[in-house]
Amino acid sequence: MTWNERHARLPPQPADRWLTSLGPLLGSTLPGPVLDVACGQGRNALWVAGLQRVDAPSIVGVDASEVAVSRARAEGARLRLRVRFEVRDVSSQGLPQGDWGAILVFHFLDRSLFPALQSALAPGGLLAYKTHLRHPLRGAAARPRLPAFLLDSGELLAAFPALRILEYRESAAPGHALSTLLAWRPATQSR
Repeated sequence: MTWNERHARLPPQPADRWLTSLGPLLGSTLPGPVLDVACGQGRNALWVAGLQRVDAPSIVGVDASEVAVSRARAEGARLRLRVRFEVRDVSSQGLPQGDWGAILVFHFLDRSLFPALQSALAPGGLLAYKTHLRHPLRGAAARPRLPAFLLDSGELLAAFPALRILEYRESAAPGHALSTLLAWRPATQSR
């Protein structure tokens, strides 16, 4: 099944609960626009847009699925939120250019993008990353199944050496295992 087929069948989802717990950080003044990588139907980008003031930096969501981006655009228009959604396969096209005040990555893993994610953050910017972790409790039926899309324990923690870790957590329960990272690029750090 392609991502377009999956998104055509997938109902709208609320913003990720861990992300919503970061509301005070993401609702404050950020040093640049927000990028939501592999945004799907835009649930997280739209939630952040709802936090931002009218004069806040822009929010951009990118995803390889045309169906997901179309649905995200429609929901953004319905909610009258300032979010730009683009069809973009970051694995082949890279990240959009910008000094990002925050980068969100949820349930997506392309290790080759780790250096680009780190360097794309503006000084003082935040990285919020949450994705799947290899763990025995996940079980054989859990998705994703391919090892390329599963982090090893501690891997995300070590992936961004130039950033300061604000929060890191690994959790596992029957059927799923996740790794979450909130990191910050020091304002005085050069790229």
